[in-house]
Amino acid sequence: MTPLLAMETISASWIWIAAVCGITGFALFIFWRIPKRKEQKPETIAIKPSKPEPVTIEPIPPRAERSISEEEVSKAREELKILGLEKEIVSYALTRLYEAQAEGKITEAERDRLVGRYKDEMSRIEARIGHNESIITLHDLEKSQSELIKMFRDKFDEINRKIEEVRTRLGVVEELKPAEIPAAVEEKPKPKKPAEEKEPPAPKPTPPRTKAEEKIEEIRAEVLKELERLEQMETEG
Repeated sequence: MTPLLAMETISASWIWIAAVCGITGFALFIFWRIPKRKEQKPETIAIKPSKPEPVTIEPIPPRAERSISEEEVSKAREELKILGLEKEIVSYALTRLYEAQAEGKITEAERDRLVGRYKDEMSRIEARIGHNESIITLHDLEKSQSELIKMFRDKFDEINRKIEEVRTRLGVVEELKPAEIPAAVEEKPKPKKPAEEKEPPAPKPTPPRTKAEEKIEEIRAEVLKELERLEQMETEG
């Protein structure tokens, strides 16, 4: 290789080296000028429990007043059995009087006189039957009312306990106290009237007892349905 060719080869090599160094230096300069991104720390958001909204709680009524004692109800049931038998006897007597007049055993005037007496007896029996049925109906209605109030009180206490448990877990401070529930006090049956006082005229017979029982069952079914709905809401919650 001639000295001239060697010099050209060395010059070309230095040119390539200089070019590579220049490009590398320029790249480093550009990289140094670009600002580095700062790592963003995730922001933590503190969730504060909201204050409970004021809720007005209506007081649950105390246990219903019982105006009919168990002894009075038992006596009314026994008297109804006897009155039913007396009614059958009087009805048979009235029928037999009309048959006797048709057979010619008594005159029409005698029949009317005897029928009037038995009709008065029938009116007295029906009035007593209506009075005793009213006693039994009132007792059953008051008993059902007491049971329904007790069911509501028990359910209310259960829901209130669960509310307090959830509030405690969430750290929610209750600002308003719920209305105090009056203590359940069962009233004693009202005293009977003195024996010397005359009883007021017996009211007209009330609707059959079966209607009262149907009404009681209807109310009981509505309450049970409402309680089932509350239990379902608690389960879903």
